[in-house]
Amino acid sequence: MANKGYEIKMLNEVNGGNGHGIKVTSNPDFLIEGKVFDCYSPTPNTKTDNVLRTITNKTKTQAERIVLNVDNFPSEKILEITEGIQRKANPNGDLKNLKELLIVNDGKITRVFGEEK
Repeated sequence: MANKGYEIKMLNEVNGGNGHGIKVTSNPDFLIEGKVFDCYSPTPNTKTDNVLRTITNKTKTQAERIVLNVDNFPSEKILEITEGIQRKANPNGDLKNLKELLIVNDGKITRVFGEEK
């Protein structure tokens, strides 16, 4: 992501939390443009519902911004995941805490939800 112009800082994994997470004991992965993000890299055979559930849990405990790495995923599966996220990211949805989602796929970064850079 740094080679795409994003200012990135890796955060350390610290026993008891690194001080950047939603919960005191959590360890989100990055500061991107000064904002806290957690990274999630599911395998291509992970069920879409499980991907959405994991992102939901991360937005409750780790960070309100997520980087989702979907390298080697078929395009149909990526579409299914992004449609699910857009459907659930509303004030009454499971992903109501999600502020921003960046998808990384084959070196390309796509903002699926949230703020502009």
